[in-house]
Amino acid sequence: MKKIVIQHAFLSFILLLFACKNPELYENDPLSQLISRVHGQSLLSYHDDLSVLKDKDDLMLLRNSIYARHGLTFQSKLVSEYFGKCKWYTPHSKNVDNLLTEEDKSNIREIQYAESVLEIKRRVKAGDVNYGDPLSANEQSMIGIWHVMPVMPSGWSETYAFYSNRKVIERPSSMDCASRMVCRIGNWRIKENVLMIAYTVKAHIVGGRYVESAGSCASDTELVEGRVVVSSINDSEVFPVTAASYDKQYSRYVVLLNGRKFWKFDENPDAYY
Repeated sequence: MKKIVIQHAFLSFILLLFACKNPELYENDPLSQLISRVHGQSLLSYHDDLSVLKDKDDLMLLRNSIYARHGLTFQSKLVSEYFGKCKWYTPHSKNVDNLLTEEDKSNIREIQYAESVLEIKRRVKAGDVNYGDPLSANEQSMIGIWHVMPVMPSGWSETYAFYSNRKVIERPSSMDCASRMVCRIGNWRIKENVLMIAYTVKAHIVGGRYVESAGSCASDTELVEGRVVVSSINDSEVFPVTAASYDKQYSRYVVLLNGRKFWKFDENPDAYY
């Protein structure tokens, strides 16, 4: 009991120490809570921690709070004004890279990944694609996530996520830890049993280094310490697609995409995250 009380008191001290806003509201503010955690050298993960932040500016401020803790002088008015309200912020250097800990670097990469997820979602939701006709019955049956395997192993394999606004996300296997490709986003339609995709955006990893893979990786090597970048592309795919049929063995709908079977895992195309 004494240990729990001490831990709670220490956490309250950290929360107040790093608070940049009204202390009474601080404990209910996810951004401020996460700032205190990264300053305490806690390692963050997208699914467990960062997915609660739905605003790109919040993620940007969280990432820059790591540099602010080391005294970086910011050029951005938004960032400098935000941290200027923090009692702990003392700007004194134009470059603090040599002061970053391994925990800092890991959290920066994870936050950058969260920022890329928000950007991908923004691009997917950015307006309907108008082909001049409504979705056909065949197209409506495609809405959702399609997985190249009928069961889920230790992670997602290759997938297509089809949206009702005619956007699509193609993702490689998450177990290929050596891949630099995160996903491609495009516009899709089906005409006379032919799937046509015009890719306009890709998210890929730049930088980083390869190490021996571990955990659930199916590849021999794993790309670490890279940064996800979202950029525009102009690419396309055209291949045959069958109408969805019900696979009784796996209790899932299945289609043939370019001669390969894909099973429907969810009606919600956002369920991948």
